[in-house]
Parts: sequence; C-alpha cells; structure tokens
Amino acid sequence: MSDEIFEKNMEEVFDIEPDEVSNVPEGGCAKRKDQLSDVSEDREKDYVYTRAELYRLIDQGQEAVQGALEVAQESGHPRAFEVATNAMKQVADMTDKLMDLQKKVKDLDEDKKGPSKVSINTMYCEKRLPVFTSKLPDYENYNKHMLDLIKQYREKFPEKETHTNLRAWRSQYDAHIKEERFEHLIDKCCDFATFVSKHMWDADLVYLPSAMWVGQYDKGEYARKHHHAPADWAVVYYIDVDENSSPIVFEDELIVKPENGMIVMFPGDLNHRVEPTNSPRTIAAMNLVKKLDIIEIEYTPNKDGISKE
Repeated sequence: MSDEIFEKNMEEVFDIEPDEVSNVPEGGCAKRKDQLSDVSEDREKDYVYTRAELYRLIDQGQEAVQGALEVAQESGHPRAFEVATNAMKQVADMTDKLMDLQKKVKDLDEDKKGPSKVSINTMYCEKRLPVFTSKLPDYENYNKHMLDLIKQYREKFPEKETHTNLRAWRSQYDAHIKEERFEHLIDKCCDFATFVSKHMWDADLVYLPSAMWVGQYDKGEYARKHHHAPADWAVVYYIDVDENSSPIVFEDELIVKPENGMIVMFPGDLNHRVEPTNSPRTIAAMNLVKKLDIIEIEYTPNKDGISKE
C-alpha cells in the first residue's frame, strides 16, 4: 500500500465531524450500542460486559501491585510486602476468573451445538509490536469540543481515580460509560486499530474498549513507569499540550513528543512513563481488546483425539 493511499485512508478513518454518523466498513469497529443491541442473546451481552469489567479490575490490580512493591522496597516493612503479595494474589484470581469466563462461554456453545463442533479463538498479533502514531484532521475544532466536554465531565464527576500511576487528576476507568459523548473518539481509535491490523498484518479484527479515561496534568505532575496488560492496545490522544509538555518514554527509551491532535497507539504490555511536565496537558486514553468471535469447524477425531485430514 502506497503512502498516499495510507494517508488518504487515514483521513477517512479520522473524519471527526461531531454530528456525522459514518458507515462502519467491513472489518471495522462497530458502534458500541449497535454491538450490544444487535445481539439477540443476553448471554453475549453479559459476556462482553463481564469481560470488560474483569480487564478493568486486572488493570487496577496491576497498578496497585506496582505501588505496593515500591512502598515495600522503600520501607522494607514486612507488612508492606504482605500487602504487595495479597495484591498479586488478587490479580491472579481476576486472571483465573477471566479464563474461567472464556471456558464457560466455550462450553455453553459446545453443549448447544453438539460434540462434532469445535470452538476456537483466532489470535493474530505478535508479542512485540511497533508504536503507531497518527494525527486527526481538523483537530483544532475537535479538541475545543473535547476540552468543553471534559470540563463538563469533571464538574459532574469530580472524583478522580486513586489506583493509578498518574500523579495528576485522572477520571475513573469508566468515563465512556458515564459520558456517551466520548464514544465518538473511541470509535475513531477502534477504527485506527482495525486499520493498522489490516494494513500491517492483513488481519480483519474488531476492537472494543475495556477502559477509557481522561486526564489533566498540572506543571510538575507525571506518570510512573507502567503498562496496560492484558489490553491488546493502549491508546492516548493529546487534546491540549504545548512544546513544554513532557514526552511519553517507552521501555527501550523510544521517545514520542506529544502534539495536539496526535494519537499514539502501542501494545498493552509495553512499559512507558511520562516525566514531570513543564506545562499543563490534557489527554484522553483507553485500553482496547479484540472482539473474539466463535469459529465453527467440522472435524472427525481419530482414536488419539487428533483430527483426520
């Protein structure tokens, strides 16, 4: 694919007229409401919601573990290490529940369809992926709209997330649930992830948000080293930054300087941090996970349980 076509497609992906309702391309990211309302079975709706909640709890637990370990290492107190160990156990329990949820959904489908069917999940992404950046067209008007929206949101929901590596004000993880007007940005980021998957690996993947939040830094505030696993992608969108805003620094010292209107997307397990900033900054961020479909295949097992050609 040529650079010209890539840029043209990016403009189509990031058409950001607030009132426009765009058609969802084949293999693209469907609207959240459509994805729920189009599902006739309550089971799938509950599955999507529960899976997102478990991802959110795992995210919070991992941040709590990192914070507890830092306190334990600094203080050397046995109680601090006990707290860190308990936090690790809670994260492990949440991970087990996530795996158990996947198994139960699979078992229900197998019970319904009979023993001659096998349900599998397809996985496309490699372990280590590059960092992707892009820029929204006409971001000036859109960012003004986002700043007004965040101001309204903070007035309505002033409480901030306490279990976080961000040493600044940050909303809780469910901002996209509390404020539906954030869905427009979520759709654009999901479309971007879908486009990248298709462009880079020829994979037709659909993405959903497992968490979404907004943050506002004051001078001197920062984000400690952390990651967003088990999310497939972490995304940050820069709404109000300037030349004095600190860059985002990844674990291999890759540095990305923020610009207004810029989207930065990277693998969820990639460690990153933000040094103390020299000027205020406003961002929106989210974790994206693949929407996994059940694929049916016919096979005849032999006596060893291995399918025959």
